[in-house]
Parts: sequence; C-alpha cells; structure tokens
Amino acid sequence: MLLWAVVSCEREEIRPSAGEGVRISFQAGNPYSKAVTTPGDGVVADGGGIFIDNTDPLNPIPDLVILLAGPDSSIVATYPEKSVGTGIDSELQDSPGATGMDVVFSGFTAEQCDKTYIVYAFANTEGMWVMTPGAASMTGATAKDSLLSLTSVAVIDSLKFIPWGLSPRDTSLTLKSGRLPMSARGTVRVSSGGTGEVSLALIRCVAKITASFVNNTGDTLTLTNYRNELVGISPDRSFVLPHVPSSPVDTVACNLVSLASSLMIPKDDTVSVSWIVFPSKGPYTCNVDFTTGGNNYHYTDLPVHDDHARDLTALERNQHLRIETRISKGTTVSFNFEVSNWTEKSEIVLFD
Repeated sequence: MLLWAVVSCEREEIRPSAGEGVRISFQAGNPYSKAVTTPGDGVVADGGGIFIDNTDPLNPIPDLVILLAGPDSSIVATYPEKSVGTGIDSELQDSPGATGMDVVFSGFTAEQCDKTYIVYAFANTEGMWVMTPGAASMTGATAKDSLLSLTSVAVIDSLKFIPWGLSPRDTSLTLKSGRLPMSARGTVRVSSGGTGEVSLALIRCVAKITASFVNNTGDTLTLTNYRNELVGISPDRSFVLPHVPSSPVDTVACNLVSLASSLMIPKDDTVSVSWIVFPSKGPYTCNVDFTTGGNNYHYTDLPVHDDHARDLTALERNQHLRIETRISKGTTVSFNFEVSNWTEKSEIVLFD
C-alpha cells in the first residue's frame, strides 16, 4: 500500500480547482479498480491491507478515514468528507491506470499555506473494533462515523481500544473478514509555495505471536498433557496510534495458553498456534509442559528473548514474535526465539 499526498496552494485569494489540493493515493492488498466485480476481493487474509467493500462493484469503498489537523490542533478536513467549516472538500478518485485509489482534498486558500499540518490515517475500523477517546465511546458499526466526529489533536492522540473484558486465560483478538486495524500519524510543513513532504507508515495496531513445536527426533512424536503458556504477553487494550510506552499504564496483562491432551507430530514436522494481540511492555515468560516416551518435561518461567538472546522488553505493533520448542534425537529439548516485522506495509504521504 502506498499513500501519496500532494498539496498545491496559490498566494491569490482564491481556492484552487478540484484536483489541485491534497492528494493521498494508496493501494490495498489487492489492486483497486472499478472493474473489480467479485465481492470480497479486497479482503486481505493476514490483515496487512486496507479492507475494501466490493458489494457494489461500481462503487467499491475502502475502510479508510483520513483527518487533517491545522496549526491550532483542530481538524480542518476529513475523508470521507464531513463538513468542518473550512471549505476543504474530499473525494475518492481512481488513480492513474485505475490500479489504486486517490483521496483528493481540494479548496485550500492562500491563508492555509505556509503552515504545519498533522495527517492522521485509520484503516479497517468499521464494524469490528471498539475504541474510546476519553469518556465517549466508539463501537462497532459507528466506528468510522465516530472517527470523523473527532475534533482535536488531543482527543485523537489519546484514542484507545476499550478493554475487551475477556478471561485472563486464552486471550487473543479475532480477525473479522481478514481485517486488522491500522493507523498512522505524521506532520508536514506546507511552504508558501505549497510544497512539503512527509512519509507515513500505516501499520497494524496489533502484533502476532506464533508458538511452534518442532519434531526432529527422526520418528513420529506423540505428546500427552501438552501445555504451552505465554505469561503476561496479551494486554486487554492498547492505544490506536503509536505511543511510548507501547501500552497504557492501566493495561491488564493476560496469558496465552495452548492445550492438547494428545498431540501427534509426524517425523520432521511442526505444529503451530498463532495469536493476535495488542502491543505490550515486557519482560515476558513462558511455561512448557508435556509428556513423551514415559518422561515428563516441565519448564517454568523461561524468559522470552529477542534474536540476540536478550530479554524481550516490549512487543510492538506490526511485530511477529515466534517461539519455537524443538525436540531432537535423544529427546533433547531446546528453545528458539525470533522477533521480526510482520510484513511491513509502507505508506508515503508526499506534499509536492
């Protein structure tokens, strides 16, 4: 996905014609085109793209909200368009070649040049994610409308997901129609001539964890009473926009648990389980228990490391943590950890 934004302003006291304002272009996981006729083509299975509703093939709609904040920290323009009294309009257009989408903000005056703006982008919020800006709540089907109703930078920057209120065990978020929430924030200085440039990374607000068990014994492996527990690694909420630290101070930590009374793993094969979680602060530990060949294996409070064997201090948005338990010939058990970016999606916003 690529986001491109272009702004052009004149010193005359006139509003530029449509198409000469802020232009934001992006591509979802599947190329966008009004020629798309199959509903659901815009769904990206791992949540790594912007969800597109293709129910109406002649008018596919991206699950996208863009907010432009002015120097006084108030919102001056939105997409989809919602009047904020500044005269700036927004419109979804085909990009050249109809392979992507452009959002065009038009109607800027000379007074709106030579200023610094904040650009906010949110994707995949409709009908799924529960959020709160302070006391007011934004839930489910009204999430997009509620985002468009935000009026100040302070409220946007404090936006959090409402606690899920789930059990402290087996806690994980669930994908709906393959979509995951994404967000981005950046600033740009628009010169008196109407030029400037900023690049944004519109990335998932969540992280992924995969726990694997690898059979390197040279034969079929049967495990009984298998339990793999990751402790304190699944917070019940998070900020919608990137923050440091990566989780609110009032976050409630939960555990992730994988259980199997009997688990058969073919020779040289691997079984895995994955969770979707909010970002959180470490350190973390894991507990692994299983029985095989009449022997009991019990590992408690194992520190979760990064790739350099250091305690993992935080699991950040758009990261993928892999924890591998490997059993080799002679029933030697070892553990391996890997943290990587979860398929980076770079979005660039340009003012030129």
